[in-house]
Amino acid sequence: MIYLYNIIILHLCFITSLYIFTNINYASIEILDLEDNKLGDYALILLLASLTANKSVRKLNISKNYATDKICDLLVSVIAASHLTELYLHWNQLKGESGSKIFEALVENDSLLVFDISANSLAIGS
Repeated sequence: MIYLYNIIILHLCFITSLYIFTNINYASIEILDLEDNKLGDYALILLLASLTANKSVRKLNISKNYATDKICDLLVSVIAASHLTELYLHWNQLKGESGSKIFEALVENDSLLVFDISANSLAIGS
């Protein structure tokens, strides 16, 4: 039980630190590679909410983080902000309706050069 408690505390500390760090006005992170951290929706929602205000990130990799359709609206906002040049979303759990919304946002985006949404369940309905 203590082991599980420690994992939860460490995860919450990481989420809080990430949120604070990405909200600092002078933070100029250009590459944010969080692949295979198994962050889940809650952490990704905090991250994406921060990134809508922080325009310095150019490359974002949130692959293999158990992202589901719950992050879709914020993800679309980040894509629409047109500051990313690379976005990696492979091996998550995004499904059909989210895929449609993401692709609609991509049509309006003129800065994204690399986009990887492979190994998701886009053919499966929400």
